[in-house]
Amino acid sequence: MSAFPDGGIARLRVFGHVVPDPRLFDGLTIDLASQDHGGQVVTSSDGFYTSAAMLNRPDKARNMGDGWETRRRRDDGNDHAIIRLALPGKIRLVEIDTAHFKCNASAEVALYSATGDCLPQAGSDAWAPLLSRRPLQPDTRHVFPLPADQPLLSFVRLDAFPDGGISRVRLWGAVDAAARRTAAC
Repeated sequence: MSAFPDGGIARLRVFGHVVPDPRLFDGLTIDLASQDHGGQVVTSSDGFYTSAAMLNRPDKARNMGDGWETRRRRDDGNDHAIIRLALPGKIRLVEIDTAHFKCNASAEVALYSATGDCLPQAGSDAWAPLLSRRPLQPDTRHVFPLPADQPLLSFVRLDAFPDGGISRVRLWGAVDAAARRTAAC
């Protein structure tokens, strides 16, 4: 960028999406959900206090405002967030962090996965169980290993029961060697 003839530029914003080269991650285990690599929260059920886009940030949460906090539900439902993985891959380990959420952390989570270039519809059979419903503790980093025979995944849906707060979601795994995002949805 150049400024002619001279002067100052206060801000430069470039909008778009990270598109990583999968060859950079060949043979590595990475956080497939991380914004650093191109992971993206594509939708969520609630963003009343803070956006679900905070879930896959690469840093550690500094306070509750740095995580995803939903408003209290008055029904029997639950909140959810859907993450498009940076690149299709096989998840080996799930990390759910409730740091800084002491009295309002989600009580339980479950994860579902889908494959393909386009986000599946909400009630679709495309969503398969990835992690069964598990209890969470407040202000704690939870680690859930997954079986080695995981399929290739593109999307993960986090269901939080009933609502509450989660600081970070990390989905550690390996990128598919042939991964290329070509379709636009």
